[in-house]
Amino acid sequence: MFRNHPGFRCIILSLLLGLPGCAIFETGPERFQDAEIRRQLAGLETWRMDGRVGVRSEDESWHAGLVWSHDRDVDRLYLSGPFGQGALNIKVSEHYIRVASADGTVEESGDPEQLLESMIGFAVPVPALRYWLLGLSYPFAESHSEYDRLGRLIKLNQLGWVAEYQDYQTNQRWSVPRKLSVVNKSTRLKLVIDDWQFPEKGY
Repeated sequence: MFRNHPGFRCIILSLLLGLPGCAIFETGPERFQDAEIRRQLAGLETWRMDGRVGVRSEDESWHAGLVWSHDRDVDRLYLSGPFGQGALNIKVSEHYIRVASADGTVEESGDPEQLLESMIGFAVPVPALRYWLLGLSYPFAESHSEYDRLGRLIKLNQLGWVAEYQDYQTNQRWSVPRKLSVVNKSTRLKLVIDDWQFPEKGY
């Protein structure tokens, strides 16, 4: 019955008690994300996600396919079709970035945020975004986090950005984000993750 649906009960409780709306994720088997699970996710040396990103800023908006591969201290991002054109191959670490465009242009810099801003129109803290994608706070900066009843991150305020999580998916041992938005005062990123790939063993 519809009235027995958890979302229906949540809405009724919110109306009766004057509570804010409930965060409900319909993602198959429920898995509690305790501190140990979050530690495992944060400790992963390699992973890959395939999805899409939409960007809206004060000056422009665009959509692109996104493949993000993380390998220890290096992240590789492949943006297909930003601005309706070509592709960008991005290799970035803490103090180095290399961006190769479809037309053969290559840009390198020791300031990743500055170069990204010049290439794609906005600055984004890639080291922090790597954690946000996994549903984790960036461990090297102060943050304010909110979690759902399963211990999954639903809202994060950090480094001048607010990340909100609309949906999770279950993959191997963990529940990981499927839809999220990351917003600051001038830019909004919407990310949809179609596939996560993690190491088969260990973390």
